[in-house]
Amino acid sequence: MSSDVTVRLAKLDDAAAISKVLLEAFGVYRENYTPEAFEIVTPPMGEIERRFGDGPQWVAERGGAIVGTVSVTTEPEGLYIRSMAISPHVQGKGIGHKLMDAVNEYADASEHERIFL
Repeated sequence: MSSDVTVRLAKLDDAAAISKVLLEAFGVYRENYTPEAFEIVTPPMGEIERRFGDGPQWVAERGGAIVGTVSVTTEPEGLYIRSMAISPHVQGKGIGHKLMDAVNEYADASEHERIFL
């Protein structure tokens, strides 16, 4: 199924869809989070827009819909994966691997030796 998924750099116009994917993916685990922690992992569209200034974000698209996302920031130690989420209805299909391939390609191109969570 991941063969019908395209990964690309996110655009500012994708912020609402990114926020939606994060909410879908983490929403099923809401009871495991404090309200404050849940707000951090499921930021609203405005916070997603602000994060574009912190580092690259990628989205995975399937059938024209955004079904996954990953974002990174550059830290002294290397690339920090800020968030990653896959819509529940397509989890387990290799989409996360495709997103991580994009992060790895970026790390290689920008000469970052470490990627961490």
